[in-house]
Amino acid sequence: MSYKEGDTMLGKQIDFVFLGSCTNGRIEDFRAFSEIVKGRKKAKNVTAWLVPGSHKVEKAIKDEGILKILNDDEILEAIGKTSSYLRKCSNPDLAQQIDHNDSFKLDQACIQKGKAPPLLTAYEYMIAQLLEKADNFENKDINEMLVKSTILHGKLTELVKEAKDPKGEKGEEISALEKKDIFEAITDLENKILKIKLTIDGKDK
Repeated sequence: MSYKEGDTMLGKQIDFVFLGSCTNGRIEDFRAFSEIVKGRKKAKNVTAWLVPGSHKVEKAIKDEGILKILNDDEILEAIGKTSSYLRKCSNPDLAQQIDHNDSFKLDQACIQKGKAPPLLTAYEYMIAQLLEKADNFENKDINEMLVKSTILHGKLTELVKEAKDPKGEKGEEISALEKKDIFEAITDLENKILKIKLTIDGKDK
């Protein structure tokens, strides 16, 4: 792309975005990144890699997603605790962990507001990553396929909600590019469900 040392990136086409590793994988970096991309959509030709600098940072990103959806009163109503409790849970320098029952109630509150459950989505992603790395995990294992089909369903749900968001680029009208992404997500989910059916039927050898 004819880039030279010291060139500005503004106005130039890119293929990859990488945020993370040791030097820019802090929670502060991801907060700044989220402010930049808020309300925007990634171009289809761009691959984005986001790598938290530590498990603590990954946990903070997950917990802070709730604070962007629920206000103080909604958090208090859902779990009987203040938003400062969640902020402590999302602080990578503190050992405080969010309770499992609280996670469920917070996700439930997000769903009631028409949003995807951020904590469940984060857990599903982490589980999928573990399954991919497990050497002794069979590709045809039903449990693995069920987990991945759940993730694909979540992806489809997010795409449809984003496409129908009144605050989106074309409002509630679904654009041609959004339709393409949705249909691809439907196909991926259908293929995974077919794989499950064939495996159960014993025809996928």
